[in-house]
Amino acid sequence: MSSQLLKAAKKLTKKGFLVGIDGNLSFRLQKNKTQDFLTLTPSGVEKAKLKKTDLIEFQQPVNTSDYPASASSETPMHLAVYQNCPQAQVVIHAHPPQVVAWSLVHLDQDFLPINYLSELILATGPVPHVPFELPGSQTLAQRISTYLPKHQCLILARHGVLVWGKSFEEALRGIDRLDYTCGVYLQAESTGRKLEPLNSIQMKELQKIRNKIGQQIL
Repeated sequence: MSSQLLKAAKKLTKKGFLVGIDGNLSFRLQKNKTQDFLTLTPSGVEKAKLKKTDLIEFQQPVNTSDYPASASSETPMHLAVYQNCPQAQVVIHAHPPQVVAWSLVHLDQDFLPINYLSELILATGPVPHVPFELPGSQTLAQRISTYLPKHQCLILARHGVLVWGKSFEEALRGIDRLDYTCGVYLQAESTGRKLEPLNSIQMKELQKIRNKIGQQIL
């Protein structure tokens, strides 16, 4: 899993979703029947330059404030996911520019509009906009917890995305989907034309398909 994390970090950096020391990645492993261990990226290191020896491993704590000082300062939101989502094996926080831009333009929205693109409905289901809280704060972790475990993809206002999955591949698909969708929406809005949503019948049929797919990111 460590190799997969490093590979994911390089992919995100190459796409421009991580800049400088931004972002953080983690995974969870169960080493025995009673203990889960987390591995996170460290604080203050460029993710594309990470080595396996840089990664921080520790036993999953009960409280989101209990973690090694050398781990990412945004560890609390990773802990919030692992505590609330038994299926979560991977958490990624990144800053895709088009998603951040979308959040700045639409601070008043509670969710990313889902009634324009069938692919978004089928691939992720509803995507909440999480109101801004200071990065790394317990307040942000607590706010994120209110959207879990129902939602795998979250847009953090003025900040980026938080996506969890059963694998790095699944989480990366979620980030790509959000970046693509926000880019399409921003371009469509720039035309100045009124956007035509899917009708209620289409939405109902698409939701039926999504329900059959179950909770996963396509």
